[in-house]
Amino acid sequence: MDKTKVEKIEFHDDRIEVNGIRYIREQARESAPPPPPTKPQKWERVAKDEEYWFIGGQGKLQHEKDQNFKLDEELYAYGNYYHTKAEATYYRDLWQLQAEIRRWKWEHDKIQLDWDDWNTKKYYIMFEHMRKELIITDLNFCETIFTPYFSTRELAQECIDVFGSRIIDCIKKGRDFE
Repeated sequence: MDKTKVEKIEFHDDRIEVNGIRYIREQARESAPPPPPTKPQKWERVAKDEEYWFIGGQGKLQHEKDQNFKLDEELYAYGNYYHTKAEATYYRDLWQLQAEIRRWKWEHDKIQLDWDDWNTKKYYIMFEHMRKELIITDLNFCETIFTPYFSTRELAQECIDVFGSRIIDCIKKGRDFE
């Protein structure tokens, strides 16, 4: 059996066997390289005295050191607590874009959608990954949160014409914060 190639690994409570050679688990841990440093999970609080970011009035980005004060706890509980300025910037820009799209829809789409009527289509915008473009799709029996629905395909297309590049930018940037 060639000892340079791993052919068989067995895991036991007290040891690991590789190609028939026994290694005590503690020895294996000591010789292993240290794990890479981990960043806090998205909704995990930073350590005390470390900086975090939040979105203040009029969309201004602010930062504080977490001192476990009431403000820190409230911002964290509300979900307005970010580890980096880039993350806070992304969510501020996303909320702003969503508000602009909702306002545009209210100004241009005068038809009230009837969600009890399955025969009436509702149109919405999606990003199609294969073609890497925004598409319009319709539905009549379900809805999702934070998605504007339009009464006509033409209004959905107008929305893409006005906001399409910003929608795509937000989708692509958002992948960094999932």
